[in-house]
Amino acid sequence: MLMPIPILILIFSAPATVDIAEGCAQKLEAAQGLEEFAESLWITEEPYLVPAVEALSRQEPYLVPAVEALSRQESYLVPAVEALSRQFAESLWIAEEPYLVPAVEALSRQALDDRQRHYLEEARAILVAQTYEALPAGNKLQIDSDHYKRLLEGQLQPWQLEDPPCGHSTTGPVLASGKYMISRAGFGLAKLVEQLLEDASTSGTASTAQALVRTISKVALMARQLPSALDQKQQRLQVPQIALLNFNDLHHLASTLLILPACYAPEIEALLREVEQEKESSPEVNGEHDYQSPENSQPTSSSSLSQLNEDALMLREAANKNSRPTRSSSLSQLNGDALLLREAANKAMKEQVGQQSLAFHDILLGLDGLKRIGTRGSGQTGIAYRKTVSQLMHSLSRLGRMLLENLTPAHVVELGSSVLGNVCGELSSFILDMRDIGVDDCTDLKDLLTPFAADALPSLLGMPTTPGAQPATPELSGVPVQVLFDSILHRCKPLRKLKMLLTLLDARLKEIAGWWEAGSLQAAGLGVDEVVHLLRALFEDSQHRRAAISKVQEAAW
Repeated sequence: MLMPIPILILIFSAPATVDIAEGCAQKLEAAQGLEEFAESLWITEEPYLVPAVEALSRQEPYLVPAVEALSRQESYLVPAVEALSRQFAESLWIAEEPYLVPAVEALSRQALDDRQRHYLEEARAILVAQTYEALPAGNKLQIDSDHYKRLLEGQLQPWQLEDPPCGHSTTGPVLASGKYMISRAGFGLAKLVEQLLEDASTSGTASTAQALVRTISKVALMARQLPSALDQKQQRLQVPQIALLNFNDLHHLASTLLILPACYAPEIEALLREVEQEKESSPEVNGEHDYQSPENSQPTSSSSLSQLNEDALMLREAANKNSRPTRSSSLSQLNGDALLLREAANKAMKEQVGQQSLAFHDILLGLDGLKRIGTRGSGQTGIAYRKTVSQLMHSLSRLGRMLLENLTPAHVVELGSSVLGNVCGELSSFILDMRDIGVDDCTDLKDLLTPFAADALPSLLGMPTTPGAQPATPELSGVPVQVLFDSILHRCKPLRKLKMLLTLLDARLKEIAGWWEAGSLQAAGLGVDEVVHLLRALFEDSQHRRAAISKVQEAAW
């Protein structure tokens, strides 16, 4: 059924309603003979069509409401209008009629802009709401229980610890990193990205798919920058619980950008490949057409060896072309956005480590650098010091509960080892700053700090401090808590250094020299200058002390 020209004019100039927009889609389906009809009219030879075209260009403002109506019905009408405008332009020789170009281009461009604006406004509304209600996310790790049981019992050989999967069961989700908590805003952004990818895969047009994929990059940019910009006055991100949720939100969105595009890649790449193939097939090189004359295309030498060389170069070029990644540049950009999100998350993690370390530093001020330990202080000083250490233990336990409730096992190890390392580093510096450590000083130092060095890490992980007792939470996302304990102890060198310093306080001179030669002190993080300083602070000047110092210094070289 052919459509008369007045009906076509009515489509683009009538007042915008949803019914008219739906009529556009219906008329598109019935316009199979539109090209033959337009060719038979020959606009340049039919003068009665010229006034109609001029009227259409004057009535262009009426197109804006129609576009807004289309944006409300965008899921199926926008592709129809884009196809209608393309077919209508081709059928009426729009390239030769400048009056129709602004109207049709404005309709298509405005519809696509409104579609993108709708998603960006939704993303901004999610972030501005600042809803920090915690929601569970992630998957529990599938652990090889027998592997970890033998690991804890010391029955594994060294090669078994290096051979993949190293205790990770291959029956579970391969990409699982553990359970964690995200805010409702983070959950909403991840769902919005999924909706954008699904919309792009079903759009049916390359321009729409490319625009929607680029919208995801804008959403990722908003997720990185908008929360901190909105929080300049309220300082809500300084609250540890909210800061951890923000950290998880960024990581969760980054994982979404790395995983979900692969699910929709076949449909989206099929649409975007058309645009990229047009760019690659363009004959222009550096702005000029690259034509090669038949003479230049011939081999420079008539020998068969020269021909083989050219064949080899052509094969290499074909191999390089086939080795290029098949994912389109628009989808590859999402990988870069994911890395930027992870970088922002790591920055948030460092800020939280610094904030927690500063809070513990304020508590450590109560020790006054241990300057009044032993005979230099009084009974009241000892009581104040013990209260400060108890406060440290309580704060570590409260921090540990918050980490275990919100973070994955890997992030618990990372943040916990960093904060605990800063605390133990300050305590070690208090001991190393002492120039003269007497017998009473050594006794008081060991009585004060040995319980802390032994119980700080168990308190952080919620483990019992009494021997034989079972932890309240034996595992975290499938990982035994004892494995987390060993991991933090391995990464937290300041804690091992503090334990070694407390051991050196009542050690003999010969034992210290022997430990240095065996490398035990170096493994704990003690340097040659620190060991020499301790020898001079703990022992009086004698021939044995000078010999021990010389042995330490010689072994260092």
